[in-house]
Amino acid sequence: PRPSPSPASPLSHFASLFLVFTMYRSLILPFLLVSLFTQPALCAIEESEEGTVIAFFVLLVLALILAKIIIAHSVKIVRHAEVMILERFGRYHTTLKPGLHFIIPFVDMPRTIHWRYVDTDGHKL
Repeated sequence: PRPSPSPASPLSHFASLFLVFTMYRSLILPFLLVSLFTQPALCAIEESEEGTVIAFFVLLVLALILAKIIIAHSVKIVRHAEVMILERFGRYHTTLKPGLHFIIPFVDMPRTIHWRYVDTDGHKL
């Protein structure tokens, strides 16, 4: 008699489904994008609507650039052997310890302070 196969763990099922999903996504996504923009209804834009579409895409690009700038200014990483003093509207607000922190951009002004311990044997430096 052959031994019965051991049941697979749920994690291995999840890993195999994730692998299949990522493979199909990388293969199918380009075809979906091409088919989306080659449909006659989407390509047949009248000249009066062409300026509106261009203005929409320009505003979309500007909004994405602005969002990237705001996100870049709101995420702060305090490294080991550092603290960050946070001033809100020019007054002390809090001290951030090492780790990942989110601040309010253009309102909170961070100032990084490096520190370290110096151990001496009682001799003058």
